[in-house]
Amino acid sequence: MTLKHDKYAFVDLKNGKYVKIRILKSKEENSPDRYLVLNKIYIKKPSRNATILKLEDLPVEVRDKLKNLT
Repeated sequence: MTLKHDKYAFVDLKNGKYVKIRILKSKEENSPDRYLVLNKIYIKKPSRNATILKLEDLPVEVRDKLKNLT
């Protein structure tokens, strides 16, 4: 299960923190425009129903945005 019809997911930053992103279904799977970083607030524990993505599974441009947040 996921949050709000697969619109949102959490990205595991490997340091025990997570960041929430929005996923746009109308964009291609490997497009960096598909993923929008919502905020700079790290979440300690995402909800049980949330989809958790690995940082390595995201496109390079999105990874760079997330690394700049830390």
